[in-house]
Amino acid sequence: MSTKKRVGILISVVILCVTLVVGYLTIGYTYQEYRLKDEVSNLTKLDISKDKYDTKYVTLGDYRKVESSIKEYLNEYASCMQEINTLVNDSKINKLISYDNLNVDSYNDSIDYLNNTLGKINKDIDRLIDLSDELTIRNYILRYDLDKYYVDLYNELMFSEDMRDVIKLDSEYLIKYKEDINSKFNACSDIFKLLDSNRDNYSLEDGEIKFKDNDLVNQYNSYIDMIKA
Repeated sequence: MSTKKRVGILISVVILCVTLVVGYLTIGYTYQEYRLKDEVSNLTKLDISKDKYDTKYVTLGDYRKVESSIKEYLNEYASCMQEINTLVNDSKINKLISYDNLNVDSYNDSIDYLNNTLGKINKDIDRLIDLSDELTIRNYILRYDLDKYYVDLYNELMFSEDMRDVIKLDSEYLIKYKEDINSKFNACSDIFKLLDSNRDNYSLEDGEIKFKDNDLVNQYNSYIDMIKA
């Protein structure tokens, strides 16, 4: 076999190997992206009010970093929301102004419990407001030094219609919700303060609070209305 033929065969083999490698990598990248999009689609079907998003990773390489950013963001968002729901629906909170709980010598423990719980709720709501901001969502991927392609892919998935149905609490709603919760908790605290400073002007009888002054009745009822609103 002549030298020219050998060189020609060698070049052909090299070209074939390069083609196979490029094809393999292309198929691999395409498959990774398919797995990522399929996984994100599954995530959008979960219930953010009760589910967790720290599921097993299904991708590799830079796609894994995109997947990690999405899951860690959703998991933090879900954790804040779920903790708020737990705190707001705390059975102890709902029983604080019950007849049995009012029939005590001091309301300091109840006021402290309200303030501590409200502090936790406000912290979680503030974080949710921050997480709902578009810049925060975009910045979640920037901790990784990724090519623009992967950053754009992340943004495409995070700002899709399906994902917006998951992250649907905007900052305006959350700010209003925070105001409402604070109003209710503060009204509850005001009831304890009202009773504590007017111990000689009411009595607890037959499962009821009986005031001796109509102004106190009106003030107490106004707090109750704020809590029920």
